[in-house]
Amino acid sequence: MKRRSKRFPGRRASDRKGAVAVLMMVMMFAILGVMAVTIDVTRLMSIRAELQTAVDAAALAGVVELMLGGGDEARDTAILYAGRNHAEKQPVVITNADVVFGVWDPDARTFTPLPGAAGADAMEVRATKTVNNWFAWALDVMNSGTAARAVAWASAPVGSTSECVKPWALPEELLDVNGDGDVDQWEVDQSVQTQREFTLKSATGGVADELDASTGIPSFFYPVVLPPFFLCTVTGPDGCLEGETQSVQGGANVYRDNIANCFGEVIGVQDSLLVEPGNMPGPTVQGARRFCPQVDGIRCLNEDGTQGVPMIATFWDSDVDPIGRASVEVARLGSFLLMEVYPQGQHGVIRGIFIEESTPGEITNVATTLVRPILVE
Repeated sequence: MKRRSKRFPGRRASDRKGAVAVLMMVMMFAILGVMAVTIDVTRLMSIRAELQTAVDAAALAGVVELMLGGGDEARDTAILYAGRNHAEKQPVVITNADVVFGVWDPDARTFTPLPGAAGADAMEVRATKTVNNWFAWALDVMNSGTAARAVAWASAPVGSTSECVKPWALPEELLDVNGDGDVDQWEVDQSVQTQREFTLKSATGGVADELDASTGIPSFFYPVVLPPFFLCTVTGPDGCLEGETQSVQGGANVYRDNIANCFGEVIGVQDSLLVEPGNMPGPTVQGARRFCPQVDGIRCLNEDGTQGVPMIATFWDSDVDPIGRASVEVARLGSFLLMEVYPQGQHGVIRGIFIEESTPGEITNVATTLVRPILVE
């Protein structure tokens, strides 16, 4: 007689439960690993984006200072602006070694470093940050790093645009918001952000209508002669002798026509402009009303009836008072909306809203009369 073997039906079920538990543990570790990596990678990408914002701002601010003849001060400006931005709620810290002067080749799209600011028209800024991982330590990755780089070019040519330079030069001190005697980039940015209105052609003979009355400049109402002039360093083919000033044609008719039309020659920072003595009330109003597509009372209107026609004016370095037939040095170019034009007593007045330092418009590969700083990498 055969003996039946005993069966233990619960054993197989128990084995299956054990296998499932092990599988679940393996899957949980895998899921936790993926989550850890995802969280830390996302955090790393966020920090890199913050670094990129910082180096972009630093490079642009630095190259603007470079355009203004700041030389090595442009490096300090870049470092300052990097620190005004934050990564993980901490100021972005860069050193002198992280800021490199150089030359940008727009055709080859290459940046060539230079040992200093001399001859530079571009700036490279780098920033790096070591990040302590929150969760990836589980995969034995305790630390990782991220970096960002930006290159700004000072001389991008601005192509077809309706903006054009007008024969007015404002004292740069009007941009000195905190009154410390220096114009910092943040003060310029603040004037842009607040859509600040400026007198482009004064009626007071100085800046007394916008600053302290004692700062008025007798006989200068902001008109200047276009184009720029220069002092001859050698005898030139046009007969300009060494030590003499290149002749430029001024007068009421030329001044009026330069308001009414777009001036088509190159004007840049550190150019010298002769002041136009006298308040020029008639030519100012006549020229501006010819420039405005429509005029409604004192308002300058576009073709579609909106107020504010784009144009460009210069800021002069106001360390020197231009009394009489003197000259001013261009410190900045500013884009404005020409808002109002009107006679005030024996004067002509122009009011405009400051919309941007430099010149808005499309960047082109062809050299033009206007340039502006841009990020190229």
